[in-house]
Amino acid sequence: MNTLTIRCLSIALISVTSNVYAETFEHSAHTIASGLVQLSDNPAHLSHTWTGIGRLRGPRASYCTASLIDTRDKEQPSDTSPAYIITSQRCLNSSNAGNYTYDGGVQKNAPIEGNVYFNNFENTLGHTKKYAFKSIAWQSDGGLNLAIIELNDTLSNLMKTGVQPLTIASATPPAGTEILTLGIAHTSNLYATSCTQLPRVDVLSHPWVSTQMLPNHCTALTEGGRGAAVLDKDRNELVSLVVASTHGTDSVNKCEALSPCEIKDKASLWSADTHYALPVSFLNQCFTGGLFVHDSPNCSLKNQAASLFKDPHSFPARLLERVNTNTIVATEKIEVKLNDDVPFLRYKYSHDVNACKSGTGYSDPLDTKKNPLILELDNTPGMAVSRSKCNTSCKVLPCLPNTTT
Repeated sequence: MNTLTIRCLSIALISVTSNVYAETFEHSAHTIASGLVQLSDNPAHLSHTWTGIGRLRGPRASYCTASLIDTRDKEQPSDTSPAYIITSQRCLNSSNAGNYTYDGGVQKNAPIEGNVYFNNFENTLGHTKKYAFKSIAWQSDGGLNLAIIELNDTLSNLMKTGVQPLTIASATPPAGTEILTLGIAHTSNLYATSCTQLPRVDVLSHPWVSTQMLPNHCTALTEGGRGAAVLDKDRNELVSLVVASTHGTDSVNKCEALSPCEIKDKASLWSADTHYALPVSFLNQCFTGGLFVHDSPNCSLKNQAASLFKDPHSFPARLLERVNTNTIVATEKIEVKLNDDVPFLRYKYSHDVNACKSGTGYSDPLDTKKNPLILELDNTPGMAVSRSKCNTSCKVLPCLPNTTT
């Protein structure tokens, strides 16, 4: 039987109530002092386990952080296994990585130029260790906002020079766990901040919705700390990566790229000085024999949809927030231009963010030869997709799928 992958477009329409601006996320009461980290003279000191937290060098990402991860096969370790770092995909763009270009969606095995600098301690200034990128092993600007970069050297060689990888936690710890954020933000040195992990939330940040993100209010983690490592303080294991933050922003631009908002009870909420981190324990299932294998049986990355759109960053849709009124609002329409390799498409929209993860409720297959497609949305008041007029505050497309069926 001839089978085709069905590309699915999910557009989440989230209801908005009249008190949307009033509610904010309560700050954590448990915040511990922050500070620059020094590398101890004692080789058994905890700081030596953080030598693999690196700084990405580039005109626009000079303060982005990346982490070397431990991908060794515990039963059959290899001296030839590549070294991999992980970071927020927003730390990469054509302005800071040579001739690298990225059109959105999922990208695998793409060549890239650039460097990461390890050994970033207050007392090792001038003694950082530089390693070159080899390729983007995997990248997505969707709900994951993740980049996995293969370095042009082996993990064993890095470890021989004293650069240690971080162990990825086997599971995400619960809310209330004491965490430690380690980033290189607005200084050239590693900065540690301790606080508690808050309950999971859904986050909207232009142009994507990310579900089940881990927020925290760790102090002194500025916007330059994107990609920062979040560790379980007791176990010293990598729990998540900081991929978005409201530090230095305000609620006027909430839900936009640099001012993420939370979606709670079908309303958009903005929380000051809040950092949102991507859980990474699932990555343990994506490495086999020290090699990244995105389509291995238990790796959830294999279900991520590749780029559907000719220009995903200019997707012609906006979020329109409006409250219930007696005014009849016309049906909205959006125009979608798809890549040539998309055979057909199913779509749906919902007032529930998490419905985007469900494979049910999609339309009949649409013939993409009629490119561009015109999708019609209902006129239910709330946070809705709008292509043209905005009566109040225009935002951006809330949800794009990872679902293929």
